Amino acid sequence: MNESLNNKELQSERLIDKEKYTQLMASNLKVLRAKAGMTQDDLSKAAGISRQTIVQAEATHKLSWGTYLSLVFLFSTDEGTFELMRLLDIYPENLKLSSFTDEGE
Repeated sequence: MNESLNNKELQSERLIDKEKYTQLMASNLKVLRAKAGMTQDDLSKAAGISRQTIVQAEATHKLSWGTYLSLVFLFSTDEGTFELMRLLDIYPENLKLSSFTDEGE
């Protein structure tokens, strides 16, 4: 029984508050886009999502988990936006991004 509780505790630590992170991304999307030097159209093409999705996310501060993941992986390829995401706490530590974190390890 004690082992079962430990497993549940470990699982709860791995859970990601999707609503929190999607809202953080949407709320800071314009800033990240500007840091990357991208227009809404540039971002939609690079991330493989519609421009309307970008417009809506920037206006409503909401986006889907799938869109969030696309944007996180796109922004993680640029050191400037990667660092900005870290500073703004836009992704959880247990979502492993190795673009710039594994250098020198």
